[in-house]
Amino acid sequence: MNYTNVYIEQGGNATGNVRHVFVGNWMYDLPFGWGRRFASGANWLVDRVIGGWSFQGVARLQSGRMLDFGNIRLIGMTADELRKSFQIRKVTDPQNQYRTLVYILAQDIIDNTINAYSVSATGYSSGAPTGRYFAPANSPTCIESVNGFGDCGVRNLIVTGPKVVRFDFNFIKQIRVTERVWLEGQAQVFNVFNNVSFNPVNYVGSVSDSYQVTSAIDQSRTMQLAFRISF
Repeated sequence: MNYTNVYIEQGGNATGNVRHVFVGNWMYDLPFGWGRRFASGANWLVDRVIGGWSFQGVARLQSGRMLDFGNIRLIGMTADELRKSFQIRKVTDPQNQYRTLVYILAQDIIDNTINAYSVSATGYSSGAPTGRYFAPANSPTCIESVNGFGDCGVRNLIVTGPKVVRFDFNFIKQIRVTERVWLEGQAQVFNVFNNVSFNPVNYVGSVSDSYQVTSAIDQSRTMQLAFRISF
């Protein structure tokens, strides 16, 4: 039995939505052994080795989730430039060389945004920001009468997180014991290409640890064996 199914979904532009999703699954019986195209007349032992194999798979291709940075000011970059730079970035932990840290914003944007949000009565407490960064909507030259709805900030800044690409494979072997009894073994491989899909963060503020990506929507590559008797 061979088959292929394909599903395509399309969503809107609202925060949290995924705009495009492509999902396909298939089952392919390898053409070897009794009743198949090749070696259909093989003896019992050969058929037990080459016959009864199937290949099953699931593929998911998905655009990134929509995130809103909220009512902020963009300094030193445009919204399109921000969207192009909104990519997963992995760095070695300076405190532990065996640990990898994950971020989604460039380090200069993070550093200068922290400076922009670190203010006191006397000015910037961590140094003045320069280059590219996010800044609060309110500033000495513009104060919003209604927070979040004035003309000082952008009100909403929607960006798209990293795309999701995942393939799961399943190799199936069936062995006929008697007319009614079958043995089945499966070698299941999840996330075959080890594309870990991280949950992006849209934090803006003065807490440095909050810029770190700490979760994912799926796991790294895993494998397992499964066995079944049908009668």
